[in-house]
Amino acid sequence: MSFTLRERNDRFGSNYIVKIADYIFAKINNLNIYYSKDFRYKNSIFSQPLLQYASLNRNNEKNTKLSYEGIRGANAKPVILLKKDLITYFRQNLKEKFLKIVRKYCKKKFKLPWKDNKKIICIHIRLDDVENLEDYDGRCSSNYIKNLIEEDKFEEYDRNKLGLDTQRTIKPKKLKNLINELVKKYPDKNIHLITILKDNKVPLFLKKIQKKYNIEIHSNKDPDQDLWLLMNSEILVLSKSTFSIVAGYYHLGKTVYYPIWGIISSLGLRSKYDKSEWIPYV
Repeated sequence: MSFTLRERNDRFGSNYIVKIADYIFAKINNLNIYYSKDFRYKNSIFSQPLLQYASLNRNNEKNTKLSYEGIRGANAKPVILLKKDLITYFRQNLKEKFLKIVRKYCKKKFKLPWKDNKKIICIHIRLDDVENLEDYDGRCSSNYIKNLIEEDKFEEYDRNKLGLDTQRTIKPKKLKNLINELVKKYPDKNIHLITILKDNKVPLFLKKIQKKYNIEIHSNKDPDQDLWLLMNSEILVLSKSTFSIVAGYYHLGKTVYYPIWGIISSLGLRSKYDKSEWIPYV
């Protein structure tokens, strides 16, 4: 019996968290785990554990046991089976061996811009293609996903009932309030923003925040380097971004803050199965 990690047509973060969910689903069902010859982003350092601990599907093996479809369904299915959020399962069962591979490659390729992770707060800012789209309150989509998981009714999932549940840039006011809270709570730590800048141009709202709080902004050409920076922080603040969730899986520090939205709740966060100790914010 086998299961092949699924491919998506969108970007790295969404592909990766579906593959992690598929890997967990196959693992807990004792299925042979395969990856497709069309494995996307296979050159990413963070893909290497999946490539090492799965086998190439040479004979076009079909999935003998099915998970739910879509990014939310792929995550929700193993949560329901495990009665445990995926962050906690990964931490307890996969993180050590996956991290060993990731750390080996990243240490050879990248140098951290700080010496002591314990003094660092990293905040991921999702810009790029969603920079001009308005932020939103994700509690509606989160509650919808959470309830389906808790009631084991995800087969009733209806995209039309979900509400807004897409990746977004954080509102400037919300970011300011968040930074104010972090500065008060962690006065001994330095804040770094990690993002993708178009043509190396910092948006005006980030320029103002950078100047006010004396914050350093990092924008690297290699997404793996961004993930390496994010995970090497004592405090990590995620955005409405599937890319930032990857950093959350591998985080090496003490505390993770995450925005409330449906996709992240499909990992079991905010549900009765949540043992992650991650901290939500609206």
